Formats: sequence, C-alpha cells, structure tokens
Amino acid sequence: MNDLLRLFYKMKKRHNEIYIDLLKKYHISSNELEILLYLYNNPDFNTAKDVVEKRGIIKSHVSMSIEKLIKKDFIQAIQDDNDKRKYHLIILDNALPVIEEGLKIRNQFYQMLLKDVSKEEKETFNHVIQKIYQNVMEGK
Repeated sequence: MNDLLRLFYKMKKRHNEIYIDLLKKYHISSNELEILLYLYNNPDFNTAKDVVEKRGIIKSHVSMSIEKLIKKDFIQAIQDDNDKRKYHLIILDNALPVIEEGLKIRNQFYQMLLKDVSKEEKETFNHVIQKIYQNVMEGK
C-alpha cells in the first residue's frame, strides 16, 4: 500500500511539473488551467459547483480562479435563466490556445504513464480502479 501512495505522490508531482512552462507562458495558476480543461471536457457541467464536486478543488480556490479567468477574458459567467443564483461558465476564444496546449501536454503525460502497458493491462487496471472508486464512494 505504501508503494501505491508513493506512486500517487510521484504522479501528482510529475503532473504539476509538466505544466510549469505553460502556466508561466499564460500567467495562470494550475487551478485556472485545471478549470479551463475541465470546462472544455465537460460543457454540460459548467458551474462553479460542478467544478468543486467533479474536480475536488476547494470551493474558495475555484471562486478565486474563476474571478481571475474572467478578468483574463478566458471565461464568461452567464446567469442561469431559471435560477438567478447559478452562473454557467463559458469558455471564450482567448482561452483556446491555453486549452489546446494543455490538452497536448496532458495527452503526452498519459502516453508516458502508459508506455509499454498492453491493452489487456489497461483494461484490467481500469476495472480495478473502478472497483476501488466504488468502494471509496460507498465508504467500504
């Protein structure tokens, strides 16, 4: 189990390192990039609450990052027609270069992680991860 925890730590550390140049280039934080990539990949789940729940980013960090992304003209917040307390976060064209580079880097990271892993091993791994996730969600 210690090996698994060490693996998660090393993966997270490496994941953060691979984005450093992109973050500096566009003067954004890792949370801001994470929000942009999330919104791009999940256009139907586009509220701050969705980001908090689905990405596990602390609510105050999401709020601050959204404010910064709005000021940078990367996203726009549009009030919901039915619930005036809810705002939908829409990606603006200025954010597309950041997102494209971020997706490219993320894809390279995934390829690096899965280098020399067979299709069968990937399927088994995904199956085990789904079981572990379900156990976590059920509190077992």
